[in-house]
Amino acid sequence: MSVTELMLSICIVGILASVATPFYISYVQQARVVSIIIPRLHLIETRISLYYSTYNRLPGNSERSHILEEIDTENCEVALASGTVTMTINAPESSSKLHILNNKVLVASPVVTKHKITTWHLSGELADRLGINY
Repeated sequence: MSVTELMLSICIVGILASVATPFYISYVQQARVVSIIIPRLHLIETRISLYYSTYNRLPGNSERSHILEEIDTENCEVALASGTVTMTINAPESSSKLHILNNKVLVASPVVTKHKITTWHLSGELADRLGINY
């Protein structure tokens, strides 16, 4: 192997690394944000499912405090309407981990079949941005 071939292969590896690094950093940041939001959303969904099982109706905004009791909603504004959760990120400070998602909205709607919540439909700008819309 000549020195020229070695230098060429090192250049190619360097170019590939410089292209891949920003994508990797973006992926890691997205994973960190998802790991903050999804557990909160899962707790809220679980509480709504339990409420529905107990009272045979979906909670509204008047039951919001009962549903959100002991759930960390820091940097999140949560609203309830007929069981549908609207979570708006409120993190204007640049020191917040969720700052890049400030004012983005995630909507989680329950899918009710045969008197139980079977799945949740996620939508909104936040769901699209994080790739969790289903």
